[in-house]
Amino acid sequence: MIRRVIPLALLAALALGLVVPALAAPPRELLPLLEWETLMHTVYDPRRPIDWPADVAAQDGQRVRMEGYLMPRYHAQDPGDLFLVGINPTNLFCGPTDMTLIVEVYLADFHPAEFPRQPVEVWGTFHLSRKVSNYRPIYILDANGWRELKRWEQDFPGASAPGEDEEESLDDVPR
Repeated sequence: MIRRVIPLALLAALALGLVVPALAAPPRELLPLLEWETLMHTVYDPRRPIDWPADVAAQDGQRVRMEGYLMPRYHAQDPGDLFLVGINPTNLFCGPTDMTLIVEVYLADFHPAEFPRQPVEVWGTFHLSRKVSNYRPIYILDANGWRELKRWEQDFPGASAPGEDEEESLDDVPR
């Protein structure tokens, strides 16, 4: 009898909107950072099935944080359909050609006043694509939130520390 009471009480608490602390999503700060270096272990050939490396396959279905640059998906109907890329795009139309540096992101309620140009952090549930032969991103992030970064935890191509990306004046160039 006790075995039936506990699951029923748990279901009743969930139905009433009472959140059990152990089941609540951890705060963003506690989520592990999924680094681009890890994702780059995947060998992508659109003509062959992907043999996912163990460290990448272990991330499938996990809640993670990621750092990178957001790019719009120009044919998307929803502004929350985005790409997160691991290199600084030269412009918003030109992303990386390495599929291991692109993550397809869905971020509900993404309506910034100005599109972020600096690296961002996004967090949510990471998935491996089940359709890898059609030149679509091989990684997917169902994101719960984002923020612009002032500092980032990993080195990734195109990321420069704040203050390092200022242009040199002609007076500073040796002649």
